[in-house]
Amino acid sequence: MNQTQVQSKPKYSIQPYNELSALNTKPEKDKLDSLELFKAALTDLFIRGMELRTQANTTQDKATIAMSKILGIAQEIYGKASITEKDELMAHLRQRCRSDGMKTITKRTTIFHLLSRQLRASDTKQASSDAKILIRADKDRQTEQTFCEWVKGLGGLNSIKNEKSTVHGKGPNVATPKKDKSFRKWRCVTSISENVPDALKELDVGVSYTIVRHGSGRIDISILEEAKSNDEEAAPIPVATEANLT
Repeated sequence: MNQTQVQSKPKYSIQPYNELSALNTKPEKDKLDSLELFKAALTDLFIRGMELRTQANTTQDKATIAMSKILGIAQEIYGKASITEKDELMAHLRQRCRSDGMKTITKRTTIFHLLSRQLRASDTKQASSDAKILIRADKDRQTEQTFCEWVKGLGGLNSIKNEKSTVHGKGPNVATPKKDKSFRKWRCVTSISENVPDALKELDVGVSYTIVRHGSGRIDISILEEAKSNDEEAAPIPVATEANLT
């Protein structure tokens, strides 16, 4: 009796060896790693927020450290995630914020604001202030490690919130002295009551003058010249009966 020989197929296809292809010894990244790390970081923020709200003698240093953690989460976990992972992380964060009572979340709501809500809970005003500071820190290329010193150099969180410090973190603003604003004013060079032609002969050639005749009969000859804002207030432009005499 002939027995049929059964050949088992391999479970995995064998790929031909290619000496030019790189040897991949690194295991594929688990897609849940970023999410689990993100969840743990959010829990840490929540606990830090509870401490800030319940401790009577809370120092600004603790709030600054907590905000540095937010910057680290946004840059290192969310910022370095793939597009797919970012969608997953953002969906989880939005859902968490909604569960905490945050009603309005739009596409314009930044990651910094959502993370700040995890720290500040229902204190929406403080969360908005934190978000503005964190956005500015991110633009200034600060990191979790440099954030606290950056805040200290700018005079503290309140100073940054009130915009009393420089944009690029080089210390408090020093009021820039305003330059004197120039304007033109009329200066009377002579007043006469008669012999206008003789008076005109005494004026400089090539300079524009204005003649103003008053009801009393007096005639003023004025010149328009530059003046500074710290000079006496600019005189109103006279109503001239003749102008631009040269």
